[in-house]
Amino acid sequence: METPSPKNKQELLDWIRAGRERLEGMLAGLSEAQMVMPGPEGWSIKDHVAHLTAWELSMVALLQSRPRYAAMGVPAELAAAGNVDAINNVLFETQKSRPLPEVLADFRRTHQELLAALVRMSDEDLFRPYRYYQPEASGDNAGQPVVLWLAGDTYEHYAEHLEWMQAIIDQMPRL
Repeated sequence: METPSPKNKQELLDWIRAGRERLEGMLAGLSEAQMVMPGPEGWSIKDHVAHLTAWELSMVALLQSRPRYAAMGVPAELAAAGNVDAINNVLFETQKSRPLPEVLADFRRTHQELLAALVRMSDEDLFRPYRYYQPEASGDNAGQPVVLWLAGDTYEHYAEHLEWMQAIIDQMPRL
């Protein structure tokens, strides 16, 4: 069953807040050692947090009509190729050595920036096409409402990564 998209700004904000509370709740129960322990795929929970931060940062840039991938630190040629797995690998490689406190601070700051940008938007703004915010965008998806990208890189993204982070927690040694 496909997840419905939010009908208005308040619903989007509510869904983002609920997803973020679940994510923050999971993180609150973890020690620093647990946050940096690599999981079965090589990513730690810290790496997942840095990844989520980068994609939220891309949403802040999107709403400000700035290049999303530049905001994430992704090379233009890689962004142009549109290979999300390759983009995610670059994000992982560039973020993996960052200290946990710095990653967490960016995670929370970026989220506040995104919420501030969303609060300034109208319901109508959420349903403007992606290309309204990114005029260089082309393809069929560029005409779809920006709310779909916002959902995909916030609460839907949190849910996806919560499952992977839970798998890391589940494989941690019990003390």
